[in-house]
Amino acid sequence: MQYRPAAPWLLLGGAITLGLALRVSRRALPLPRVAALRWTRAGLRGGLATLAGALALAALAEANGALAGVSWLTGLSHHAQFALLIAGCVLVAWGLGG
Repeated sequence: MQYRPAAPWLLLGGAITLGLALRVSRRALPLPRVAALRWTRAGLRGGLATLAGALALAALAEANGALAGVSWLTGLSHHAQFALLIAGCVLVAWGLGG
């Protein structure tokens, strides 16, 4: 297994450092103006495409990392992994692009 046990601790340390840097900064960061969310047919289609792409990329990560132990993803060929990578990237880009 190629899992690095220090990675979550480094991520936590980076997040704490970023939080402390923002806390001691004298410059006030303006809050963004957020518009009300309205679901349209195109927005729902883009959201579903983004979700499908994210699931494809999560399946690819599981096939390579085997952290959750999903048995049917362990023997995935490199051709199928490449197809998951391309499909996931295209779906996420299309879904977020509108």
